[in-house]
Amino acid sequence: ESFNNNEQETLIFNEDEMIIDINEELELIENLIKQHTIMTDKFDITVTNPPYMGNSRMNGILKEYIDKNYSDVKSDLFAVFIKKVINFNKKNGFIALVSPYVWWFIKSYEELRNYILNHLTFYNLIQLEYNAFEGATIPVGTFVLKNKIIPNYKMIGIKLSDFKGIENQPIKTLEAIKNLNCSWRFQAKQKDFEKIPGSPIAYWVSDKIREIFEKNQKLGDIGEAKSGLQTGNNEKFLRQWFEVSNKKIGYNIKNYEECKLKNYKWLPQVKGGGFRKWYGNLDYIVNYENEGEEIKNYEGTGMIKNSQFYFLEGLTWSHTTSGSFAIRYLPQGFLFNVEAPTLYKLPDNYYYLGLLNTKITDLLFGLLNESMHYLVGDIIKLPFIFLKKEIINFIVQQNISISKEEWDSRETSWDFEKLSLIDGKDLKSSFENYCNHWRDNFLQLHKNEEELNRLFIEIYDLQDEMDEKVAFDDITILKK
Repeated sequence: ESFNNNEQETLIFNEDEMIIDINEELELIENLIKQHTIMTDKFDITVTNPPYMGNSRMNGILKEYIDKNYSDVKSDLFAVFIKKVINFNKKNGFIALVSPYVWWFIKSYEELRNYILNHLTFYNLIQLEYNAFEGATIPVGTFVLKNKIIPNYKMIGIKLSDFKGIENQPIKTLEAIKNLNCSWRFQAKQKDFEKIPGSPIAYWVSDKIREIFEKNQKLGDIGEAKSGLQTGNNEKFLRQWFEVSNKKIGYNIKNYEECKLKNYKWLPQVKGGGFRKWYGNLDYIVNYENEGEEIKNYEGTGMIKNSQFYFLEGLTWSHTTSGSFAIRYLPQGFLFNVEAPTLYKLPDNYYYLGLLNTKITDLLFGLLNESMHYLVGDIIKLPFIFLKKEIINFIVQQNISISKEEWDSRETSWDFEKLSLIDGKDLKSSFENYCNHWRDNFLQLHKNEEELNRLFIEIYDLQDEMDEKVAFDDITILKK
């Protein structure tokens, strides 16, 4: 009925072509029936590598369908397929998949984890090293689920994170299968996953670690972690402090009322930065004239949020990093960027800064989120024990002092005063004094960090889990 005249004329004078068209249509219909049968049947075993696509990259039709039918797993297409594949499977059947393993840990997949933990059994899994597949840009894991709950079943997990290189993955996997006692093979009851907030699939952790989460208060009970403003265009709204006149920068603003009264165009702002502990990464300013009027009116993704926390003292860290967690003391007088989430209103900033820069926090953070992003929703779930305040605070204040002195010794700091090399009778003695001074400071900071590790390992009773050692490379002064 929809053919135009030319198409009708072709059909009238070419019967062979009409027959071919009908055969093609019949073949298409047969394939659709076959596909329908596959999609509606139930299977004993389902094996697949689902497609990956973040929600922001989906077209309108797909996005609308997923929002309507799979709103609990809409973050990524692979999560939708996991839920769909479960529906393909018969009761007592097996499901074997390879997918990004982020869903085992991060908050946006918490509903998916809870669904699986409450309806299926994790039979086994392998967590591959970050770059396990040539050309792959995402960390993946493979896992098997059984489509029923098996009470008290102990799943097997193989953790290959420490074995770099594509060639090592099959070798170390087979070794773990054959050797029940190898150090990267673990067993866990999935009921125990619920003892850690968010129920991450933390199959390798000890009962002692789970107990720490289960029995202690969390940072979110005593403080608030917040994500900061988003300019929508950093090139337009951010500058380094030395790019504008100092007269236009509002240093040391105490509160929002003073900000409105003085109305400086530029205000200091933290925006994350490189791996650095204790103090530093304070070199940016943001255009906040008239309470950020230009950012608010900018046609982009600019957003002013959590402004009630602006200018408060806090503890700040870099949202995105490829290394260990590192957190810094934030003095009064700063705004904070979305890339510099910050903890506010803690009862004792020094004590919690000390805790958060230890190996214990690295361990605990890794259970809550194994991605390269340290989120506000994760840090508030970290458990704490408050003991030995005096000695810990003394050490932490010394660490801040050393790190601040080193930061301010550079001309790129707005608190820079003079080159320490000019202190001395002559250039040789000045240079020797300079080297001796910073060698001593570096070694003192290293000693302090190991002592903090030792103190907190003792407080958390984790002597069997880790030692206090800190590599020289992890001391974050004198890096430039």
